[in-house]
Amino acid sequence: MAEVKAKPQKAVIAASYDPNTCKQKILDAQRIPCDTLSLPYHCDTLTGVGGDYHQECVDAGIIYFQVRVAVCKNAPKNEWKYFPPSTYFQQCNALIQQDPNWTMDWCYCCCACFAKETLVAVPDGYAEIYTIPVGAEVLTGSVNGGVKPKWSNSLVKLSMGTGEGPQPMMVYIGFGTDQAKDLICTQDQPFLLSNGKYTTSSRLVPGDKLVDKEGNDVEVVFVSMGNYNGAVHHIAAGELWNKNPDGHLILTGGVVAGDFEFQLNFDSLPSDRKVDNYENLPRIGTVEYDRNMKKHVVKSDVFFHFNHQATTGPDGGKKRTAGGMFTTYRRQSAPIPVGAQRLLTSAQSEDILKNGKFISLGDPMAQINYDTVRRQLQGSYPDIVFYYDPFDLMPQVYAFEAYGQKVVILTGGLARLIGFNYEGIAMAMGHGVGCFYGGEPKVLEGYSAVGQADRYSFSIVGSRLWINTPAFQYITAAISQWEYMFSLINPENAGGNPLDPLHDPSIACRTTIIQSAPFGGGLPECAGGPPAKKIELQLANATSLTDVSLTFSLALDPATTDDPKNYEFDPTVEVVTARRNPQRDFVVDLVVNVLKPDTTYKVTAKNLKSALGTGMDPKYASTSFKAPGNK
Repeated sequence: MAEVKAKPQKAVIAASYDPNTCKQKILDAQRIPCDTLSLPYHCDTLTGVGGDYHQECVDAGIIYFQVRVAVCKNAPKNEWKYFPPSTYFQQCNALIQQDPNWTMDWCYCCCACFAKETLVAVPDGYAEIYTIPVGAEVLTGSVNGGVKPKWSNSLVKLSMGTGEGPQPMMVYIGFGTDQAKDLICTQDQPFLLSNGKYTTSSRLVPGDKLVDKEGNDVEVVFVSMGNYNGAVHHIAAGELWNKNPDGHLILTGGVVAGDFEFQLNFDSLPSDRKVDNYENLPRIGTVEYDRNMKKHVVKSDVFFHFNHQATTGPDGGKKRTAGGMFTTYRRQSAPIPVGAQRLLTSAQSEDILKNGKFISLGDPMAQINYDTVRRQLQGSYPDIVFYYDPFDLMPQVYAFEAYGQKVVILTGGLARLIGFNYEGIAMAMGHGVGCFYGGEPKVLEGYSAVGQADRYSFSIVGSRLWINTPAFQYITAAISQWEYMFSLINPENAGGNPLDPLHDPSIACRTTIIQSAPFGGGLPECAGGPPAKKIELQLANATSLTDVSLTFSLALDPATTDDPKNYEFDPTVEVVTARRNPQRDFVVDLVVNVLKPDTTYKVTAKNLKSALGTGMDPKYASTSFKAPGNK
């Protein structure tokens, strides 16, 4: 009998899931969608994968949650192959042996509703959502664009959920004082508002008005985000989705909400049916939401919890609801002491936060990237404590020493920046390491200067993380990701402080550092390094009365060496041609007309540029030589 019930569940998911919506969300996160996968994009339909894969999906609390799938890719042919996990390595490796253009790579596909004990209206009263089987009846509503539902009985065609355990990134909504007036749901659970439009749980704010069974207003008292220690369940009823919520509205906890099929297809709902400006409304857990909710914040430095007026919500961030324990997320990170080193100035962090795009708070890739880098760095730097603060939304890395302990903190704001991935995060955390081990020059607080920490990360840390030929791929990816991060900084905050290059070198200067450090480049003067060497004219030698060779201390820029006007003789001699020696880039060969035998000459070079971009040192721009005698 269990197998009979399972079949319509799979059919419903495949029919109601929109692969185009998933694909767009994956592209928005700058990831590769599994766009030629023969199965639908919903992760529950994938076969041959372990239970932990599905658990990652259903635990996420977000519909269209993205999980990665191993693929075999041939970039020149734009060809992808998908193999079962049990044989993936062997089959893909066989292709690589036949053609090196094949590589192992990742693509992404998508995945969810309510806490399992949530009360749902059925024909004879209420039932806990997890007890409702496929084939049972629930009340489904139609509002025909209004707010007063007309209820009818509909058969449940999907009933599924997670096991007991921690469910992260859940939204806790309070709209009354009794148990039936609290709801815990995923971030994308649809609700009907009293104005006849629809929104999702993550965009609800205190003061919003939901709708009860009779169409009456039900005011939202508080909204919170955190972990729910229980199970999550979802049901779908009625006919297949046709871009109309009617028939897909259920009564949950006393308010009108969408069923699972509505949840899956919320993005396809016409914009005039959604709350005004829905796409631009901030989601709970973002800085924009916090800013908009300042008057409703309760202990904003501690909790992701927002109350309406003076109404109190979960005591101390915890309240037992719907048969489970909900723990509100805390925002408060480890205190950052005065004098701590930062990857970015405060203004630069603000720019990146404003101009960048970020994956959702519930996306696990940020945590995965951090965990991977931490494990790698811990082996080489066991005396440093690495910490990830997912709820610090400001893009930043901090490095400081407190009570004799070295600490490096990566914030969630930087880890979730789209376009800033494992490689960029590794070098950002490496910058924190460089604050302790980068050496001179140092700032007053005793840490290595910002530019020197950059240099240490991209040279020393990078060489310890990545070796041999693959290292070039990682390093170039990291450079590209840092350049993108820097591009998000507004020009007025990118110029640095010329009076304090140790703390605040320009972004152009830092770009030069990260581009040269992996390949042996030193710290430039713009970041507190020693002044760049200028060109010295070291030797002049006349091999004949018409040929003079000049030897300089640095390799020269040929754009400046071949102009005869850049060389003057005393006594005066006409310079006919000048040419940088093709074998020795620090030598210039002159043809002159003509030297007097056995005469001492002084030659002066000017307007030359070295390969480093530096000019002539005026103290060493001249030298003397003696012309050969007559033969």
